[in-house]
Amino acid sequence: MAFAVSAGTGSAVARNRLRRRLRAVMRELADPARRPAFPSGDYLLRPRRNAGSADFARLRRDAERLLARIVEDEDSS
Repeated sequence: MAFAVSAGTGSAVARNRLRRRLRAVMRELADPARRPAFPSGDYLLRPRRNAGSADFARLRRDAERLLARIVEDEDSS
């Protein structure tokens, strides 16, 4: 899992904080006991500029929606 956080998101401190928060969310969602689970593969996430101001719960909700879309696409293949 990699994150491409643009400079437009804010200062280096803000970008690194967002990366740490995204890693924490993805670590929770990548738990093998959790269903649905991420299909194996490489992922690159590029958060939008306003993601830095989102609270942790919002980041988690958005990541769960993303996971559902990935799993849905994987199942339909």
